[in-house]
Amino acid sequence: MVQVRTNGKSDASVNLSGTERYQVDEVTMVLSGALPLLLKPDARTVANVGMGSGLTTHVLLTDPALEQVDTIEIEEQMVAAARGFAPRNRLAYEDPRSVITIEDAKTFFSSRQKRFDIIVSEPSNPWVSGVSSLFSREFHNARAQLSQARGRDAAVASAL
Repeated sequence: MVQVRTNGKSDASVNLSGTERYQVDEVTMVLSGALPLLLKPDARTVANVGMGSGLTTHVLLTDPALEQVDTIEIEEQMVAAARGFAPRNRLAYEDPRSVITIEDAKTFFSSRQKRFDIIVSEPSNPWVSGVSSLFSREFHNARAQLSQARGRDAAVASAL
């Protein structure tokens, strides 16, 4: 098992051996990517808030219909650390449709006019420094507005 921790709290754990049971985190990350795709099969653009292990971004990119997946991560070292989860997150780094941006998610969304068909939000827990604003009513309202793409309903998923 490989694990990444932020301030002592596990943010992602993945079984790389293939012989042990899946970690609880893996189920959450896979479903965070797969369920919105099932709910919105005509999606073309996705924003994924939080890199974690990169597994959710990888799962999203298994859909050949997606044109772009923007992964927004506030901490550059998280993106670097997630490379340790290879090959389970390979598409996050190798697929040309994957765009990883190091920026605060609130700034990312407020500084761009881009709309998304799906927004997945799987930030760390609200008590972790720099994350609490992603659990605010203001952020969720803004996220809902940004996800109304091309006059169609969009899927918004949050890991709980």
